[in-house]
Amino acid sequence: PDPDVKMKRIILGGDIPSPANPPSGCKFHTRCAECMNVCKFKTPRYVEHEPGHFVACHLYDSEVMENMDKYEEEYRILEEERLAKEEEESKKTPFQKKVDALKEQFNEKMKVFKKKTDKTEKNETPDLPDEERGE
Repeated sequence: PDPDVKMKRIILGGDIPSPANPPSGCKFHTRCAECMNVCKFKTPRYVEHEPGHFVACHLYDSEVMENMDKYEEEYRILEEERLAKEEEESKKTPFQKKVDALKEQFNEKMKVFKKKTDKTEKNETPDLPDEERGE
């Protein structure tokens, strides 16, 4: 690049997505000026826009652009489900919310236990701390 040539800076708007909790769909959709509804739930695939120039953007994906009505309908359904879930959650009492959280914790622990049990049944060494292995 020529250091004497001034480039026009592009100032991105929108929210910077959290790396710890990235948004669904396109990871850039919260900052994109061309964001479409499909971007909010479908991850774009890499498309060769020009020879040797690949992009991950629905605007350059002919399959998405040709079927936009299908993706708009899918987004509408997902939004309705999300709103219904939010409404259901807002009606729960604090006690119900605590019970749901405990159920989720229990289910996560059961998944870990099942994984250990499956390894034991297959004569594999489960991932146990040293004191549980008898070492």
